[in-house]
Amino acid sequence: MNLELEKVSQMNRELFMNIWQYFGYDFSEMQGMDVDNSGKYKLPDDIEEYIDQSEYKSFVIKVDSRVAGVAVIKFLTDEETFYFRHFFIMRKYRHNGISQEAATKILDQYTGRWRVSQFDYNVIAIKFWRNLIHNYTKNDYREIRRIDDKGPQQEFISPISRI
Repeated sequence: MNLELEKVSQMNRELFMNIWQYFGYDFSEMQGMDVDNSGKYKLPDDIEEYIDQSEYKSFVIKVDSRVAGVAVIKFLTDEETFYFRHFFIMRKYRHNGISQEAATKILDQYTGRWRVSQFDYNVIAIKFWRNLIHNYTKNDYREIRRIDDKGPQQEFISPISRI
């Protein structure tokens, strides 16, 4: 399988926005979200920033030219840290290495300090990120509670030698 990270721009903006409906559907099970009167999940309030603001790097993840998910990275200027803000892989592409490959490919693109966090209720994401980061850093990371105390947060430095 060929995995591609397609940067989000005006050309694929609508596609990026549409994928969030599947993200919302996935999270509805954990967060109890409902669709609105038009049958759609609410998009994140700051979704336009993911596309338009320079501190964000957003991607459509594709496998063999088919849409498989999205990822959003935010550079926290004051901390000089890359923050994995959102990561979503459609169910069809889970449990076959696509998630790990996509996340690793993104980490490899941005060398430096990283932060990844999860919500306590998303047990699958916690397990995924702990395993990926443990392997990626050779267990050289620290885990603390998110500042809002809603889940774990991992911090590490992306190794330069991987690029």
